[in-house]
Amino acid sequence: MHSELDEPVDEKQALLAELAAMLERYFAFEEYGRLAVEVARDEAGALLVKDVVVDQLTGDEAAVERAFQSPELRTFVPALARAVETLCLLDSAELALVGGGTFVHVPTEDHPGGPRVAFLAGLIRAPSLSFDARRDESLAAMRAHAAELEASVGLSGSAAATTDMVEGTVVFSTDGVDFARARQVVIGSFSRAHRSWVWGGDNPSLSPEARKRCKALLDSLPDRAPWEITTPGFPTDEPTAWALGAWVAHLGGLEGTFRVAAGSSGFVVLGLSGVERTRGA
Repeated sequence: MHSELDEPVDEKQALLAELAAMLERYFAFEEYGRLAVEVARDEAGALLVKDVVVDQLTGDEAAVERAFQSPELRTFVPALARAVETLCLLDSAELALVGGGTFVHVPTEDHPGGPRVAFLAGLIRAPSLSFDARRDESLAAMRAHAAELEASVGLSGSAAATTDMVEGTVVFSTDGVDFARARQVVIGSFSRAHRSWVWGGDNPSLSPEARKRCKALLDSLPDRAPWEITTPGFPTDEPTAWALGAWVAHLGGLEGTFRVAAGSSGFVVLGLSGVERTRGA
């Protein structure tokens, strides 16, 4: 099972363990699921918290309002800004690019013995119920498709991919020898520096034809209510970005997905259909 919270780092976990009690004390953190903290530097270079946003309210809203109006909360804000900066550094994220961080409430039964809070670099909204409910199913389906394609045409994640963004095709090769081809649609891409996902239909670096194919795929989905589908781009973590591609490919009835690395900067998720061996392969 893939999870946006599966990042066990000793130093990070130690800091989160300290923060958990303070967040519960000053921010009523036990009453909701996520706290997005926007952090920046002022003209003098000092850290400051520009905004905080509560997401996934599950408890007493009045308790949250009282906490945010209390003078005690203000005394903790500078320490919170420093903690976000440190946690971003531990996640190899540049604060100026990601804009802050998100604290996620971890129920004790889901993380026995660990801190009651996890951290994600970036201002990351809670996933829609539709996506969250089908994430594991979609990932499992894409893993099954990947196994089928490896068995039938020899396609593995190590293959080289040559794409034609105008025609919407891709040719796969190993050691310079083509062995398979398919139709492709750019579902979306993930930027590690910005911790963000953008749908192919809203990526200005793609050809108009490639953008049109992605928009047509998203428009064909049976459920367009999830906020992810109608948001052109948004902050997220890397495992969730890959799961978003799997989710759309699964709902769209595609034969599989392929991850194209964009150097160290991120990756592009291609949705595949009509996969076949190249003649003579």
